[in-house]
Amino acid sequence: MLKYNRTKEEKIREEVITLAMKEEEIRRAYSNISVKEKKQKLENKTSKKGKNKKEKVKKEKKIKKFNLKKILLFLFLILLLLIAVDIVSVTKFDKGPFFAIPNKKTNNENNEYYGLGYKVTKYSKKIGKKQRKIEFWWNLIKLPQLPQKKIQIKDSDLLKEILKDEKKTYSKYKNKSVKIASKLFEIDPESHKITAKYTDKNEESELYIICTMKKENNQKVINNLEAEKDIKMTGNIKNIKTKIKDDKKKANVYLKNCSSKQ
Repeated sequence: MLKYNRTKEEKIREEVITLAMKEEEIRRAYSNISVKEKKQKLENKTSKKGKNKKEKVKKEKKIKKFNLKKILLFLFLILLLLIAVDIVSVTKFDKGPFFAIPNKKTNNENNEYYGLGYKVTKYSKKIGKKQRKIEFWWNLIKLPQLPQKKIQIKDSDLLKEILKDEKKTYSKYKNKSVKIASKLFEIDPESHKITAKYTDKNEESELYIICTMKKENNQKVINNLEAEKDIKMTGNIKNIKTKIKDDKKKANVYLKNCSSKQ
């Protein structure tokens, strides 16, 4: 009976040991799984935090840019408003300017004011009804002019065009460089002007070409000219005027920066 009981106890002990070993293995396996899971959770949390931080930084940058644009737009609108106030006050009410920087007086004792994109001149005396004049910078900038081709025309052809349509002829030749062949009628050395004259065949209309000579060596040129002789005059057409006198149609053509050759 004793031997039987010992073997049974041994079996029970063996089973207990095996169970304990299995439990230990299960615990170890479970602990390994839980460590891996914890690591993954930590990694996920850190990655999420990193993404959230990046998104926050992007949002902050966008907000800053938007606010900067708002501020710049607001400042731009204020500048436009100030400029508009000065333009309206000068052009309509002949007052101001209020937001332009005053400059020193000119030789004519006129005051000048400079604003953002414009210049205001306050004259010492009224010119007509107004005392102030506004000019914009893009009108003050003088671009280099390309050399113009000289238009050669006879006095008879020019007179025909003027009598047909004065306005059209003026717009066609305004400030253009022309070379007109005609006959010298009058010389005025004091005012540095010479006048050529053409009368049509029927003597119903006359053309006078009044030429203001260039300053360079104009006196020498004028002294060498002779009236009632053919002349070629080159200059820029400044103005064209027509009138009727003694039942004759008279057309005056005014040339500036004129040179002549006989």
